[in-house]
This record gives sequence, structure tokens and C-alpha cells, in this order.
Amino acid sequence: MLFEEMKVFRERLDAATSTVDVPPAVVEVNTDYFTFQKKVLDYVKALYLKMESITIKQDELDAYSRRNCLLVHGIKEVQNEDSTSVVLDLLREKGIADLSAESIDRSHRLGPSNQSRKKPRPIIIKFCSYAHRRIVYSNKKKLKDSGITITEQLTGTRMEILRKARTRFSHTNIWTSDGTIIILHNNQRHRITTHNALNQLLKKYPGEKDSKNDNTSKPDPGVQTRSKTKN
Repeated sequence: MLFEEMKVFRERLDAATSTVDVPPAVVEVNTDYFTFQKKVLDYVKALYLKMESITIKQDELDAYSRRNCLLVHGIKEVQNEDSTSVVLDLLREKGIADLSAESIDRSHRLGPSNQSRKKPRPIIIKFCSYAHRRIVYSNKKKLKDSGITITEQLTGTRMEILRKARTRFSHTNIWTSDGTIIILHNNQRHRITTHNALNQLLKKYPGEKDSKNDNTSKPDPGVQTRSKTKN
């Protein structure tokens, strides 16, 4: 809005000074305004970059605070359940990890209870150590075909990035690791943590939509990449 108003005002000044016999004072005002406009735009740009930097840093801190957390989806809700025991029993039963209650800092269902809810609320688990969290997450494939899944607790920003990425790339070629969204494209791993990085990737491959096994693009130099296949 501000830029549009400045553009209109600038055009009016240009029109006024394009006529014959323009008073010197008007010409001087036009020149001064052009200089002032540039200073304002430079200042606004600097503020925008600063805000963007602060927003990214805040998201990084938020992501780090969640590094010991995981979400377990699909476990049926039972009244007065002990969520910690429920999860630990599941992990042992599926051969994922044999952990004690002391390895869990806290756990609970996410969101308000609602009997009309079709799907059970996920259980968030905060482990006492990252090592235990890593063991559980690395063995999550043992839950295949069980109807239960384990995911990372992403920040709001990174959840938006993940959803947007899934509209362009195949779900089987997208996963997360320590809060980073990994996109496998043309045997290149693109590590995405910001909207800007994803936008660069989408701009690199405009209009493309992966099929399940389609990896026909080239790596984007503006995004971190690794030439490995998904584990």
C-alpha cells in the first residue's frame, strides 16, 4: 500500500515536471522527493530483512526446543488412560524400543477431548534424552500397516512448508529429520527449513509434479542438497 501510494505520487510529480517552463522550485522538489523515496525504500527493505532474520531465528529456537519430542498418531483413546504406559507398551510390543517410564519426561494427548472426534488425538511424548528419541524415531517403520504412525513435532512454520511441499512433490519423496524437511528429487536431498528455500526449489522446477517414482529434475544450487537416496 505504501509503495503504491509513493508510485502514484511519483508519477504525478513526473507529469508536473514534464511540461514546458516548469518553475525551478518544482524541479528541485521533484529531485528531493526522488532522493527521499530511495532512502525510505532502502530503510523499509532493511527492516524487512531484519524481521525475516528474527523470524527465522525464532523458528530455529522453537524447532530446537522440540528436538526431544515425538507425536504418536492412531492410538485408540481410553478414558483415564496413562499415556506414558500406553506408548511404552506399544514401543515394546512392536520391537521399537524397550524403555522405562523414567526415559519419558512427560506425555499427553494433544487438543481438547471430543467424543465426536473420528480420529484419536495424537499423543505427544517428550523424552528425557535425545538418544532415546532418536532410537524410537529411527525404528518407526516397524509400525508399518499397524494404523499407528510416529512423526516429529514440527513448528507451525515448518508444518506449513511440509504441506506446501506435498502439493508439488510425491509424499513418498518427502520426510523430516530433526525438524528439517527433506525432499528427494532426482536423487538429490534438498534440506528445507524456510519458506524462502522452498520457494527457490519450486521456482527451479515450475509446474512439476512428481509421480511416485519420478525423479527427473536437477538439484537446486540455492538449497542444501545431498546426492543420496532415502533410507
